[in-house]
Amino acid sequence: MLSVVITPAGGPEDLAFLFARLVPAAVDGLVREVIYAGAADATVEEICEATGARIAEGLGAALAQAKGPWVLVAPATFRPPEDWQDRAAAHLAHRTGALRIKGVRTGGWFARNPSAELRPLARR
Repeated sequence: MLSVVITPAGGPEDLAFLFARLVPAAVDGLVREVIYAGAADATVEEICEATGARIAEGLGAALAQAKGPWVLVAPATFRPPEDWQDRAAAHLAHRTGALRIKGVRTGGWFARNPSAELRPLARR
């Protein structure tokens, strides 16, 4: 249902924390796939391999690979709030526009997958 594209930011501990927050959503079927968009060192490759995430060469390539009808784009430093999964599922069920989820450090965006056609998302 939802493809997650993670952009490089922070360090491996940030990426590991974000993956831990995404696991329940993957188990529940909200998150279909995770794609890391950027160059990856050995540690990032190891984290992605352990979690089943793919690595793409940049944001454009990651968005082109995304298969879900919706895409969440967030930096690795994104700290989604506890209720993010419920809010995201409700939004996906009833809305068609973009939504910004504010996290503790940084926010993430998700919107309908534009079939690999890149276009800016309007801020709300």
